Amino acid sequence: FCYAMDLSGFSELQEKMKQYLIESGELPIVKQRAPKKKQTADPVAKAIGDVTASIAAVDSAAIEKTAQVIGASKSVYVIGFRQAIPAALWFYNELTAQRDHVYFIQHDAEDIARNLATMDETSVLVTFMFDKNFEDDETVLAIAQRRNVNVVAVCNESACKDEQDVTQLCTKKLMSQGVPNKIALFTVLYTLIEAVEKQ
Repeated sequence: FCYAMDLSGFSELQEKMKQYLIESGELPIVKQRAPKKKQTADPVAKAIGDVTASIAAVDSAAIEKTAQVIGASKSVYVIGFRQAIPAALWFYNELTAQRDHVYFIQHDAEDIARNLATMDETSVLVTFMFDKNFEDDETVLAIAQRRNVNVVAVCNESACKDEQDVTQLCTKKLMSQGVPNKIALFTVLYTLIEAVEKQ
């Protein structure tokens, strides 16, 4: 078929069709991806520097307090909001290896309501929030506090509120240009998991 149209093959036919659709306005022009900048710094040295800075930024008293609260609780609920969901899932998986009665709350209104209804003063809610507070984050925290649930907030400083009933693991190092600094975040979380294991 392509040879009958004086084309070298199917690839040339595809290219001609694409060109026609773009010229006729039926297909948007595909934007070229900008070339990635090459990293000038040694990635291993940068990672070591980030880990060192993260360890220095960790508030050992807050880690110890959080580990004690988690260790003394009957059940632990973990929830992540938006871009914090992967970190919350990792923490949940690691914590389930340490203890029983750990539950992950899906970011779904029904699942959140069902789990909040089962919480009480013997429960811990670990929330992961990296964005500035949204109404759903604040609502979950308010309901948990009304039920006398021990709340642990893993967040960057802009997302943390000055709540006296909330144990906060906040640090500027958890964020880098608005994006979670994975090395700093997982340094804090790994340190917390190790502290829980020793309880």
